[in-house]
Amino acid sequence: MFAAAVAAAPLAAQHTLPTPAPASTPKHVGLVSDDAGFPESLFAGLRLDLKTFTDKDSNNSALGLSFAGERTFDLVTPVTDHGVPVLDIAATLRSFGNISFDPDINPHDFSREQGGIDANWFLRSDPARSSADWTDVMLSLRLHGGFEADQQFTARNSTCGATLVVDTQAGPASALAHWNPFDLPFRFTRWMTGYEGRGGGAEVVNRAEAFPTVLLTAEQVWSSGLDPRHEVGDTTSYLRLQLEVAMSAACVRIGDYHVAAEVDYRLFAEPGAGDAVRGAGLDLFDYFVVALKVGGDSILGKEITAADGVFVSYRAGKLPFDQKDEDAFEVGFRVHF
Repeated sequence: MFAAAVAAAPLAAQHTLPTPAPASTPKHVGLVSDDAGFPESLFAGLRLDLKTFTDKDSNNSALGLSFAGERTFDLVTPVTDHGVPVLDIAATLRSFGNISFDPDINPHDFSREQGGIDANWFLRSDPARSSADWTDVMLSLRLHGGFEADQQFTARNSTCGATLVVDTQAGPASALAHWNPFDLPFRFTRWMTGYEGRGGGAEVVNRAEAFPTVLLTAEQVWSSGLDPRHEVGDTTSYLRLQLEVAMSAACVRIGDYHVAAEVDYRLFAEPGAGDAVRGAGLDLFDYFVVALKVGGDSILGKEITAADGVFVSYRAGKLPFDQKDEDAFEVGFRVHF
């Protein structure tokens, strides 16, 4: 269960960020300390969403959890500039998925385990961070193999491919952050709620992390089990392309509590799909999540990190093992280890 579906933990680890990334993109996961002992070292980097969700179509509800995590092991000593990485090559394990305590009620029933090699290249305008005017771009090439399945392992895929990741962050005084169109609506809500002044100030600070992370994936897929493709008579391997765009941004403060908005969009496409696959609508899948997460200095008297907190989310669309679009509402609590 370690891993993450998505984005750039090495770059994010260099910043103190106020909000977690969307489900498949844990870009705010910190690096695992070498001093962490068991069991802390075993679960470090894991994110759990404990939740209740309602399927909009059937109006049925169930309890469940989502998980995402990432573990990275450096294969070579990272090349650094002013103490921060410039080039890094590492072996990585990633995982994410959705589990329902009632398997009959599990919209977006899809989990992925993935392992591979990451080569990360960091382009930094000011590695020393001598001012608030800096820009960081991380380019990552991932070579990976993996396994996908539904909760009951009746549908299964083996995959092998590559992913290109582009992750951008910019200092609050930089022109890129000032003219960032993705942060504009959240900048307005932060100003309206006095976010930076904890309810008492009108200053608005550009957020370094409020840029989308983009992932482009091409992989060969070998399906097995009783997946939807087998039901229409197609058992051949196939090429699958995937686009994912995910971001998070601080948006509202209410007293000592802060609210972060998270957005995640994924598109899966099979070029050259057969007539049976296209006719059944199994050659194209798209999936969208929007969530609001509430965090603070403490909840019920217990100190929590900025990445943890209560959340509400809406999920729509379908993932590769789904045969139709499904909508679901969720309420839960997020915790990082």
